Amino acid sequence: MNVSEPWRQRQWTIYHLVKLAAVLVLIIFAGQKLLRFAWPRLFVPPTGKLQILAPEAFAVIGSFPPIEVVSPAPATEVVVRILDWNGRPLAEAEAVSDSSARVALRSYLPYALTELGWIEAESLAQKIKTQVSFERATSTVRLYFAKAGGEPTESCKKVFPVSRTVLKNQDAGRAALEELLRGPSEQELSEGLITAMPLKVKLKSFERSGGEVRADFDAGLKRGIGSECALAALRRQIEETIKAAAAVERVVILIEGKAL
Repeated sequence: MNVSEPWRQRQWTIYHLVKLAAVLVLIIFAGQKLLRFAWPRLFVPPTGKLQILAPEAFAVIGSFPPIEVVSPAPATEVVVRILDWNGRPLAEAEAVSDSSARVALRSYLPYALTELGWIEAESLAQKIKTQVSFERATSTVRLYFAKAGGEPTESCKKVFPVSRTVLKNQDAGRAALEELLRGPSEQELSEGLITAMPLKVKLKSFERSGGEVRADFDAGLKRGIGSECALAALRRQIEETIKAAAAVERVVILIEGKAL
């Protein structure tokens, strides 16, 4: 039985479409294998499990360690903690994974009392951790707090220095500012020192350019601006702390990108 010409053409078209699809599948598969081999940190597909990509196990981390996590799926809420060897939290940050199911962040690490510790990542259903070592080189920075009592006009701008030990890094100004956000110690509070900085304020960015530093805070800093006196005290604490640690002449304070 003869096969009509249209049917032959249809068979030819179907054959070549199937062939083209097979070639495309092979190209995609080979491309993924190549990406995984050549750039493992840039292409890590979701596996349904939490994975800590960085820092690597047993790595030595400093004050602002970059942390990378692969979550079970995109748009997954992940909590990342830095713990000392005894499991005491030293720092914590929250993030939502992007479209590739990845989380990349930096979290300020204060001075750790133990030489070893952990990076812990937790989602709704999973918790994992990896062991790290803490950088032991330290430096001393000065913070500036206000003091309770005294004349109102003086207390607005008068600040007093205290010392803090921080992990040594290239950005002493940021380390000092992060310590300022943590507030006075119990001993300092008993000595009458106070702070104009509200609780749970986060530093979003810290940029240095020549003799200027731009410090951008989240909206929580607005809670400390209840009056002109409170604003003056807050400014003075931030400016004096940064100038002392970063050795700059000018400090620009921002809240969510807008100048204070």
